[in-house]
Amino acid sequence: MDGVAVDYRPRVAVVDDEAHLREVLEIGLAQEGFEVRTAADGAAGLTLVRDWEPECIILDVMMPKIDGLAVIPMIRRLTQVPIIMLTARGDVRDRIDGLQAGADDYVSKPFDLGELAARLKSALRRPMLKRVHNLRYAISSSTSTRAARGAVRAGCRCRRASSISSRR
Repeated sequence: MDGVAVDYRPRVAVVDDEAHLREVLEIGLAQEGFEVRTAADGAAGLTLVRDWEPECIILDVMMPKIDGLAVIPMIRRLTQVPIIMLTARGDVRDRIDGLQAGADDYVSKPFDLGELAARLKSALRRPMLKRVHNLRYAISSSTSTRAARGAVRAGCRCRRASSISSRR
């Protein structure tokens, strides 16, 4: 494959109810080398994460339908990718709540785009346990242990308890 350029751009999902901020992040993070898709609330964000499979998630706390703190455990049932909270709630107690809910990092608004991009790159450098979360999800959802282990060994991903599909 000598001479073939590969344009790898890590996928980042931005879930925030502020349209202007979503647009700024989409443009700014694209300039930093990320592929970005956005959602305007927690429910749409959950669908985006499930369907698009981002490598990192930027998540606001205060949103309509499902707030960020409530959506984190739902996201964790789907994936273990890094979640960075980006929110106006910057008190120590708020940061602790976000991290204890399952976020990997917490950035308060207003923020610096360069710092956020650096935190994304740092989070993406961390090693991930390969597919361990899928085994846990499959077992906890009443799929047989043998089927779940076989799916993980075969490189499959469990979307629902009743269906084990091959990785796209």
